[in-house]
Amino acid sequence: MTAPARVRVRSARAPSTALAVLAAAGVIALLLLAWWLAARLLRPATLDAPAAAPSASMTPGAALTPLPTRPSPAACRDTVPPLPPVPDAAIARQTLEGYSWVDRSRGVVRIPIARAMELVAAEQR
Repeated sequence: MTAPARVRVRSARAPSTALAVLAAAGVIALLLLAWWLAARLLRPATLDAPAAAPSASMTPGAALTPLPTRPSPAACRDTVPPLPPVPDAAIARQTLEGYSWVDRSRGVVRIPIARAMELVAAEQR
C-alpha cells in the first residue's frame, strides 16, 4: 500500500482580510474628507473678515476692568451650617435602650428597640 498524497490547501482568508483593511481605510479617509469640507464650508464669516481696529479700551494705558473674584474660604465657611455633634456610644446606647419623651405634647415616647420589636410582632399575630 502506498501512502496517500498530501494535498496543500491555501487559505482564502488572506484576500478577504486585505479587503477589509482597505475598506476601513477608505471609510476613514471619507470621514476625514467630509470633516475637512464641513469645517471649510461652515466656518463663521467673522473669520474671513479683516481684523477690526483696536477699541479705546484695548489701547495701552487704558483702565482695565477687574475680573470678579472668588469669595474667601472664610466667607464660604460662614454660609455652611455646622454639622451636629456625633453622639458617643453611651448616648447612642441610651437612645436605643432607654425610655424618653420625643414630643410630650403629642404623646410620642421613645422605647427600647427590643420592646418595640416585641410590640410589632404581637400586633402581626
